[in-house]
Amino acid sequence: MSMHAKTESPSLAAAMEVLGAEKETETYPPGAMDFPPPPATPSQTHQDTSGAGFIASMGEDAQFQPAPTGAHPARLYGAVSLGVQESPYGNAHKVLLMWEILGGERKANGEPFTVSKTYTMSMHKKASLRAMVDSWRGAPVTDMEAKRFDVRSLVGQRSLLQVSHRQSQAGRTYANIAGVFPAQPGTEIIPHDMQDIVYDANSEILSEYEKLPGWVQRMCHDRIRP
Repeated sequence: MSMHAKTESPSLAAAMEVLGAEKETETYPPGAMDFPPPPATPSQTHQDTSGAGFIASMGEDAQFQPAPTGAHPARLYGAVSLGVQESPYGNAHKVLLMWEILGGERKANGEPFTVSKTYTMSMHKKASLRAMVDSWRGAPVTDMEAKRFDVRSLVGQRSLLQVSHRQSQAGRTYANIAGVFPAQPGTEIIPHDMQDIVYDANSEILSEYEKLPGWVQRMCHDRIRP
């Protein structure tokens, strides 16, 4: 697989910043949209007499299914520059990468399984983003490439994704990305479903923002603004 750095890039190219080793984090959908709907007018608030306002539910992601464990052919379909995010390990520019698992098992609703992970936007020699790209390519990124590595060049590329499970304190099971490796022969002919997503949170382009899943919108909105 060939992944070459591009010469021009917006904040996604900020991977050249030497931020040092970082603590990577798994990303899971909070299940909440970013912007609430407009306030209801007085007439709207008095039209519903069914008592629906008193009905509690388990939430939109009650049917959440984690991707199955094991090694799967996959395709990176999303790269979202999240801007500077707050974390217990210090504020840092983060990027969200999203993979679609190709072929094989699907969710109960027929949709493909997807797995995502956030990385600090750094190509420092000790950065987990650089380690992941090294593993994916099967060869180390050169220092010359690392000076201006365009993360967008990864979108559309295929790989072998190692998925593991972890359980939250609440007892919920989540899928973790345990490793990203070179794609196996034949992976390139497996059809994919997910449309590519490339977005920079700092651009604030509404038409593109609205295409993002709600949980990604929330992450973009929660960034630390200059």
